[in-house]
Amino acid sequence: FCMAFIRIQKLKKDESGKILSGSASIIDVNYDPKAKYHAQQRVREKLGKVIELYSKRCGLFQSPTRGLVIYDADTDRFSSPLTREAAEEQFNDEKLIEQIFPSADVHTVFGDGYLVAEVLKSSGLWDVICTAFPEKVTQERLFCHLIYGILRDGSRISCEDFIAKSFLFYCVQDIPLSSLKSDTRYFSAMGEDSARMDFFRAYCDYMRKQNPSFGKGCFVDSTPLPNKIDSPFNALCSHGVASTSIQMRLVMVLDEETLQPIWYDVIPGNILDISTLKTISKDVEVSLGITINGYTLDAGYASKELIMAFELQKEQEPIPEKKYLVRMPSKRGYPYRELYQEFKEQFNQAKYSFVRGGHIYFGRAVTKMIFGTPVRCYVYVDKYNALKGHTSYMMEHPEEY
Repeated sequence: FCMAFIRIQKLKKDESGKILSGSASIIDVNYDPKAKYHAQQRVREKLGKVIELYSKRCGLFQSPTRGLVIYDADTDRFSSPLTREAAEEQFNDEKLIEQIFPSADVHTVFGDGYLVAEVLKSSGLWDVICTAFPEKVTQERLFCHLIYGILRDGSRISCEDFIAKSFLFYCVQDIPLSSLKSDTRYFSAMGEDSARMDFFRAYCDYMRKQNPSFGKGCFVDSTPLPNKIDSPFNALCSHGVASTSIQMRLVMVLDEETLQPIWYDVIPGNILDISTLKTISKDVEVSLGITINGYTLDAGYASKELIMAFELQKEQEPIPEKKYLVRMPSKRGYPYRELYQEFKEQFNQAKYSFVRGGHIYFGRAVTKMIFGTPVRCYVYVDKYNALKGHTSYMMEHPEEY
């Protein structure tokens, strides 16, 4: 359920009631059972300067993108304003009339769309897109949706309306503008596995021209994604969030040197076995000609089977084994208590400290036997976050200090 209203800001009137200044925006109110008062408000579009208010839900505005326009919140529609002659009779203000009716007959947004289009062209990324999607109609649809997605800045304006107000409208020749509002053809094409593979093949070729070693050392990162779409009923996962919920997991393959993505996949949140990761890895390595050196996984993957599978790999595969980095879970079979007791007295020793990203860390590494297998364990503490957390606790529990 969604409804709209007009939010007026800094409205000033003279003694006769004539509006001197003020601005307005269209606000969408969405029902959200988890939000305060069960409602969530978002700015859909700025209406600009308030010229006249016919009621609290309807008025005449000088929009920065639409020009002079009448908006009615009850019908949620824009309509044509007064003619210049009628406005001159009503307002009798030459300066205001010139603002309402500028000399240009067409209002077109130019700068932001042109900038993004030029970056795509000059960087070579548009060539990558054209290689992956050779059909002209698909290129134009992707061009519109891509720039719209970058520039809409959280507003609820549709792709159709966004392109209509931009100079990008004159760059689109082979598709009807009205089809962008509910572009089933575009989203169906982008959802195809073949489209994803074609794009990343073209992207890898593009990156290798700049860096020949691109893709020769990659790692896999798996992250839970709580979402509200229709997921499989058994895709339950409790890793990375506060409680068990239906989730999907985003599996990313990234280049170690540049941290640029090379591939992605989405799997149900209940799939935490190593065979899934190995299948994805082999498919990507063969298809894109890359080399995967390791995996970065959350605690949900930690298991005896995982450790034994990688240990078995060392014995069976002649190539250097892949490394895996997994957050150690705080449960039976893992020496998390033992590691804490062993190193807690060293947390404040400077010789074990290092700096990364503006934070000071404590770090030690030691080999431990886990499920009968030697595993390299890393113990680290973010001292900045630890101090911040301790300070917050002291402020919230003053009776203890």
